[in-house]
Amino acid sequence: MKTNLIVLLCALVIGSSGTSYAQLAPPNESGMTMGHLHLFAKNADALNKFFITLGGKPASIRPDLVLFPGAAIVVRESQSANGGTEGSAVNHVAFTVKNFKASKSTWDAAGLQWEKDVQSNRGFLISPEGIRVEIIENKRLATDIAFDHIHFFIQANPKDASTWYAQTFGARQSADKTGAELPGVRLTFLKSNTPVVATKGRVLDHIGFDVKNLEDYIKTLAARGIKFDMAYQKLPKPVTTTAFAFVTDPWGTSIELTQDLEGKK
Repeated sequence: MKTNLIVLLCALVIGSSGTSYAQLAPPNESGMTMGHLHLFAKNADALNKFFITLGGKPASIRPDLVLFPGAAIVVRESQSANGGTEGSAVNHVAFTVKNFKASKSTWDAAGLQWEKDVQSNRGFLISPEGIRVEIIENKRLATDIAFDHIHFFIQANPKDASTWYAQTFGARQSADKTGAELPGVRLTFLKSNTPVVATKGRVLDHIGFDVKNLEDYIKTLAARGIKFDMAYQKLPKPVTTTAFAFVTDPWGTSIELTQDLEGKK
């Protein structure tokens, strides 16, 4: 399993270009920025097509890497992936668009499916295999579409989650402490009155943050008692500078930390 994961990450790095890295926001003082969402689907082509229709740009080398301002979407084939975001610790993800009416018209013509109660400036799309994607209009947006936020449903006080992300990743907490922000993404937490499951094994398997000086950062977190699902390691040659590690937050969201997805030598 570990070998397969390393091969998978090698493919991610080799397929990434300077364009993909340029999509990410500059890191915060902790060296952290939004990186990617990693999806596993029984029909990866259909899910990949959904995000391209949404406005993402496929990477020049890898068709399963879709680029948006602020984040990359990775879609891989897996027959064991089971369950969309509903009922998961990550209930939905969100994008902002400059013109909701125009975007909706384009997506309707392409056959994308909406949840009920679409408003004049926001609504929820449902991807193949059940990823809930909120769309919000922002007329001040510099691009037609950009990644905006991750919305967590947890069985805990949202302030506890916000504080954990602030202390662990240097996220800036909102005024009411129920949310936090990293470059390229807002993290929104809502207490769920019904049970939710961890993201691992779902279609949205994990989220990813990109980190400067990852090895030192992980040592700092480990010294504070943070437990890692997969310890720091580098990809094998020829991609010698890319590193990664996995951790799960206390409420079940799997998080990949990466450094140097371009794999520069």
